Amino acid sequence: MCSSDLIRLYFRLNHKDFISDRGYGQQRPTWKQLKSLDYVFVIKKGIEIHGRVVDAGDQPVVGAKVKSGSGVGGYYSYSDFIAETDENGEYVLEKVKAGKTAITVIAEGLSADLRLITANKEAEPVDFQLQPGHTIRFHVTNPDGQPLAGASVRPEEWRGTRSLFHDLVPGKTDEDGIWEWDGAPADEIQF
Repeated sequence: MCSSDLIRLYFRLNHKDFISDRGYGQQRPTWKQLKSLDYVFVIKKGIEIHGRVVDAGDQPVVGAKVKSGSGVGGYYSYSDFIAETDENGEYVLEKVKAGKTAITVIAEGLSADLRLITANKEAEPVDFQLQPGHTIRFHVTNPDGQPLAGASVRPEEWRGTRSLFHDLVPGKTDEDGIWEWDGAPADEIQF
């Protein structure tokens, strides 16, 4: 076996106008293709998904964060693009990967929500009506009961996805060891 057979390279592609290749190893050229410059890397434009976010009284929710990402099958839902709703509660996600995906929305003080959709060119608007939020609060301490500031707290699984990631919810405890989120949904989340 030659040493070139043992080389494994991983590539991630990133461009502001295209879907980023967030997972290592999604494109796997052989060493021979790389050396001979025969491999072509391809990144895709993506699908546009749009919709509207309102509260329980049908009023537009301004500044809600909306993201796409599969988060399905045990993988974290990374997203390079998070849209915010405008003054009419409307959003546009411009670079959604085609196929099954979760559209997740979070707004301060309102209950997070998600829809599992199949993103394609014929996709209908994905609208949300957010209910009042629920508060989750953790107090993180060391074994002696002293507060731990800066401890990481993150949701793991929610509704069969991992769409709630650190880009949408608080990530660390404060100086008193408190982690709090006032936009939690009513259903179960694993942390």
